This record gives sequence, C-alpha cells and structure tokens, in this order.
Amino acid sequence: MKNPQVTVISHPLVQHKLTLMRMETTQTSDFRRLLREVSMLLAY
Repeated sequence: MKNPQVTVISHPLVQHKLTLMRMETTQTSDFRRLLREVSMLLAY
C-alpha cells in the first residue's frame, strides 16, 4: 500500500547526501550545506 505522504528518493547522489546528513559527526554548517544541495537536486 502506498502512502501519499511519503516520498522515497532513489537517486544515488541524493541518497549519499542524506547519508552524510544522518551521520552524528556531521557539523551544523555541513548539514545546512547538504540540505541546500539536496533541495536543489530535488527541485531540478
């Protein structure tokens, strides 16, 4: 059953950036940079 509120992103570059964002050692500034990069990729 599909949930319309959940979107699974399978693009390898987005997956990689999300993995980096999830790491406990990721600094706040890096997290924000990665978030901007992911949002640009998704908007594109």
